[in-house]
Order: sequence, then structure tokens, then C-alpha cells
Amino acid sequence: MYFLTCTALLSSAIISLVQGAPNPGSPPAFSNGTGKYIVQLKADLNASQVESHALWVSDIHLQSLGPSTNSDLPNPVGVVQTYGFDGFSAYSGSFHESVVAQIKASNDVAIVEPDGPIHLHWDKAPLNERGLQGQGGAPWGLGRLSHRYTNDTTYFYDSSAGQG
Repeated sequence: MYFLTCTALLSSAIISLVQGAPNPGSPPAFSNGTGKYIVQLKADLNASQVESHALWVSDIHLQSLGPSTNSDLPNPVGVVQTYGFDGFSAYSGSFHESVVAQIKASNDVAIVEPDGPIHLHWDKAPLNERGLQGQGGAPWGLGRLSHRYTNDTTYFYDSSAGQG
């Protein structure tokens, strides 16, 4: 369970970074036509507030069920998975847009993000053809950032770095 929780937190961090990275000419990182979301609650909520929020979400989800307004999507199932450790509380699930709007408006919620696959842009051109500069003899951590393989001490960075 600890591994899954850490993986979920790491995935959330990666998602945030990927969404902020420019990627011209490619589709958006998320194509959320699935109705699936990840909801992070505010860190200052205690256990009873988290439980109360979970019950509230279950109630509004059940109220939203009925004749679906979008026949392309399967009927949402509500909360599927919960995550919680050291001041971090979150859950994932599938919801109607009306429920998502209510969740976003809740004072208990920090972030609501669409859940879906992440597509990274990979430039297959050799490093020396990408306008990158190399710094030889860089500390291990910097060298490791620019390479898939370990023990390389050359750090590559964009030639326009530091120009504002």
C-alpha cells in the first residue's frame, strides 16, 4: 500500500510537470473524454473532515445517476480509489460533469485533475543537433539528469539557458 501511495504522489508530480512543459504540434497531455478525475483534498483537513467529504461525494454521485446525458461515456462509478498519508488526502474516480463542478466548488478540495494517459514528446535527434551545450565533469547528479544511463558526468542543457 505504501508503494502504491508513493507511486500515486509521484505520478501527480510528474503530471504537473508534464502539463507545464511546452510541446508544440502535439495533442494535449490529457484527452479526458472518460469522466475520470483525481481529486486532492486540502492538507489541513482532519480525518473526520476527509470522511465527511467522502460521504458527501458519494451522496452527490448517487443523486447524479439516472438517464445519462452523454451516451458516449459509460455510467460513472464514483470514487474508485482513495489515497492518504502524512497530510495528503486524495481520491480518484469517474463522475458526471455536474458532480465534478460541485467537487471543484467544495472548500475541502485543493485540486481536481483529469485522469488519463500521459504522452511525452521525445526528440530523437542526437544531442549535438538539438542546440544543447555540454558541461563535462559535472557532478554525478547533473550528469544523471541528462542521461538514461548511470555514471555519465556530462550535463547537457539548452544553449539559450540563462538568457531570460
